[in-house]
Amino acid sequence: MAQISAPDPTIQGAGRLAPEGAPDLLRLSPVRRSGSPLRRKQISELESAKRPRSVSPRASRTDLEGSTSSRRSLSPHKMARFENSPPESADSTLHTLVESVDRVASTFASTATSLRDMKLSQQELADEMAQMRRSIQSLQKDVAWLIEQAKDKK
Repeated sequence: MAQISAPDPTIQGAGRLAPEGAPDLLRLSPVRRSGSPLRRKQISELESAKRPRSVSPRASRTDLEGSTSSRRSLSPHKMARFENSPPESADSTLHTLVESVDRVASTFASTATSLRDMKLSQQELADEMAQMRRSIQSLQKDVAWLIEQAKDKK
């Protein structure tokens, strides 16, 4: 078993287990523990600025969710409208929806046609490549036969 020796006092930082504020680091996720102390401080300041004033820094996630949902229910529903455009009727909305569905359907149809054409082109190319392979094999046999004939004549 290895013997543990006391830390060398001449080495700077020897004997220290963690920098100041280490208990805070233990509560943070590994991602939050990485980086410089200055960066961690900046992150915590940004996070505290995002929190509502009524929520304490030690509030749990459920506390935060509860406060935001109650805030949402209190805020009035807002709808953006352009000043010059009248509100749309149900007929115009339905007409717009039908046109959109028609455009999507025609896009799907043209895509299907394109895919079918590509499939046929690929099949034609595969057939041509198979024919070329057969031609190459035939030529290789002819060349081998010619080489044999040339050797026999010598």
